[in-house]
Amino acid sequence: MEQEEQQNHQRQKHKTGDHEHLERNHKSQQIPTKDADTVRHYLIKDEKIKKAKLFHKEVPGSKHCELTYRIIARSDKYYLLEVKPLTGRFHQIRAQLSSIGCPIKGDLKYGFE
Repeated sequence: MEQEEQQNHQRQKHKTGDHEHLERNHKSQQIPTKDADTVRHYLIKDEKIKKAKLFHKEVPGSKHCELTYRIIARSDKYYLLEVKPLTGRFHQIRAQLSSIGCPIKGDLKYGFE
């Protein structure tokens, strides 16, 4: 069971040309690793599927995106976050919160189940 949970929480890397973007498997929701943090990525808007793809390193066509978050409250299943985007990119908040294991409730496109 523990191994299955770890597999559910692993980041899956998918090839995009010569670069890998990050996508998280959200079969179960995760706990953010920090109560507050700054999240930095490089983002590409995928026009075909109308979704943002995140990268840890700059890739051709990507734009830097950054936000800070702080956990204000928590319950058994949910977190209330204060989020401050430092850049304004396409689906930035949705994609970056999903990348830390905290997708927005009801956001099926970026991983909430």
